[in-house]
This record gives sequence, C-alpha cells and structure tokens, in this order.
Amino acid sequence: MILDRDLQRYIIYEQDTIANALNRIIDNRSQIICAIDSHNVIQGLFTNGDFLRWVTSQPQVDLSLPVSVMMNRQFLYAHLDDEPALIEGKLKQVLYVPIVD
Repeated sequence: MILDRDLQRYIIYEQDTIANALNRIIDNRSQIICAIDSHNVIQGLFTNGDFLRWVTSQPQVDLSLPVSVMMNRQFLYAHLDDEPALIEGKLKQVLYVPIVD
C-alpha cells in the first residue's frame, strides 16, 4: 500500500471543466483525481477510464462541461482511523481508495 500525502495534485473542484480535470490527470501522471465541493468535501472521483466510458456514450463531446456531470459519485473510501487491513481489502477491489477524515 502506497500513501501519497501531497493531495493538492489529486484535487479538483467539481465545477472545474472536464478539460481541466484531464489536464490534471496528465500533469500528475496518475489515473485519478478527487472532485470536491466548495466546502472541500469529496463528491466524487474522476478517472481516465470514467472519461473513456463517458466519451463513447456521448453523441457530441464538450470538454467545457463541469467534471461533475461525469464523475463517479459511488466510490470506495476509507477513514483516517480505519485499520490497514480494511483499507487493503478495499484496495483488492479498486486501484485507489481515498482516505477521508
């Protein structure tokens, strides 16, 4: 399990554009970012896979739309005080598990 505490590079506001979200993923060389609201509460995840699935379902692609229209709001997460074994169990289901307070 790898923990990255430099979270700013993985965060975007849910009203930021899809283009900005994609640029953040590219800049990070990651596959995922977290979308937060104006209260800094995580609202969803956005992955390169989510984008590919969304693009193939759209008759016309508009990258100026907010990332909130396509982010995954049903995601696994863990709490700061969760046991490592619980987090590792979740990581067997998905590649990334945000840890929230």
